[in-house]
Amino acid sequence: MTNVTFREQEALCEQIFLQKGPFWHICTPENHPILFGNESDYKMAVNLLGVSAKLFPDIHILACQIMSNHLHEIVSGSLERVLCQVSVFKKYLSRSKAIQQRATSLDHFVAKHFGIDSLSYLRNSIVYVNRNGYVVNPNTTPFSYPWGSSRFYFNPEAILRHQEIGKPLTLRERQQITHSRTADMITDLYTVDGYVSPLSFCDIVLGESLFRGARHYSVQLAKSVESHRDLAHIIGETMYYTDDDLFSITMTLIRTQYGNKAATLLSNSEKVELAKTLHRDYNASNRQITRFLKLDPLVVDGMFPADRRDYKL
Repeated sequence: MTNVTFREQEALCEQIFLQKGPFWHICTPENHPILFGNESDYKMAVNLLGVSAKLFPDIHILACQIMSNHLHEIVSGSLERVLCQVSVFKKYLSRSKAIQQRATSLDHFVAKHFGIDSLSYLRNSIVYVNRNGYVVNPNTTPFSYPWGSSRFYFNPEAILRHQEIGKPLTLRERQQITHSRTADMITDLYTVDGYVSPLSFCDIVLGESLFRGARHYSVQLAKSVESHRDLAHIIGETMYYTDDDLFSITMTLIRTQYGNKAATLLSNSEKVELAKTLHRDYNASNRQITRFLKLDPLVVDGMFPADRRDYKL
């Protein structure tokens, strides 16, 4: 393999960023009522996203994640066309049996868009989206969450599996999914495990090309959670960190603000001060604050009554 310098790798990534844009982060409100409550619902949503993406071949979805009540996409193309794609997805979604049976209004399922104006911002956005499901679902990792692009990034075995066993989405299936004939001309979607493979409508190759390689992506994925918090603030989301993230944050704050103390050695006033920081700046739950700082649950609930949790777990 030819050795390429760091500077040359960065220059190539920067060139791709300049040539393939503009890039956008599209997201719908995270405080929307639940839309997808079971595996069947999620499969339906991925199917609809795949069909809507293929109807707009001039746009490229680099990363996407379907959450229980909202959607994330990192996409390149004209903003008008990108928003049209999301609008079609919403239209298909409104016709689905799951949404109609749940009688959930999609009036507030409105996409926000954020222009991405630098390579660094784009990388952080891709990682943020690919990390999103793992943050919420403790039973997954960024390499196993099934309802989006995350498991395919720099994971050749996952890619090979989907390429080898994927079955074409039939005309009848496309019509059943969309309740229309608008997708009749689409021929290059395929299914794996009973739903459309994100690999068949996400441009993983383009997404990967914006990183210097697998190691660089992995470092970005695991780097300081501060960058993820900052991006969440930009797009207006409430970022909830995993226990591992918050434990690392707590230990860092204790070390930098109070010296190399153990949490148990902090004074009550120091614990209260730190609890306020974790709650205000990192959206830590009462249960997390209680565990990490060894505080009485009743004390924590008294400080943050709106965020009371069940401590029996």
